[in-house]
Amino acid sequence: MKIFGIDYSLNGTGLSIYDGVSIIFKKVFTNVAKNYESDKNTFILSPKFKSNEEKIDWVVDTIINCHSYDFVCMEDHIGAYYDWMDGYAIIKHYLRKKNIPYLMIAPCQLKKYAGDGKADKNKMTEYLNIQYGFNFDEAGKLANNIVDATWLTIVGHDYYRKFIQKDNFNLTPERLKILWKLHEKQEKVSEYSDKR
Repeated sequence: MKIFGIDYSLNGTGLSIYDGVSIIFKKVFTNVAKNYESDKNTFILSPKFKSNEEKIDWVVDTIINCHSYDFVCMEDHIGAYYDWMDGYAIIKHYLRKKNIPYLMIAPCQLKKYAGDGKADKNKMTEYLNIQYGFNFDEAGKLANNIVDATWLTIVGHDYYRKFIQKDNFNLTPERLKILWKLHEKQEKVSEYSDKR
């Protein structure tokens, strides 16, 4: 089981794939050539774009086809930047076409899952290191994109185990509560889709 976490943005998308034991894939987009040259294992260099439409096409295609995976977890839509929102819709469209299930989680829920609903980027990184032993210092200032993507893989992994594999494993009450809220939302989305 490979869980794909997508911390989507038009400039610094963070990607992470977790197999339940380790992070088997981690990348972050950059449009700065020296970032890419300094660490080609971590960075994906984006080309120069002539339009936002071209950028969205490249970003979505690169995300969807970067690796193999079984389940996806992404942050839920926030803000009102339409080009950014269009990308989310296209990603979900392609996932549905590939019959890959996905889960959306609000940023505040993701932070609560990590341990603190108001956690800043440093705290999210610290919690990931303390709780799972994952350290992304080598990605420098863009590490936070990979950190968020990795937290998304963890939520997706736990959700998949709990509601798809029906595994009754131990979770903290706070995490279990979040997963149940996500599951209730998923059920409503599925119900709505089935009626259409």
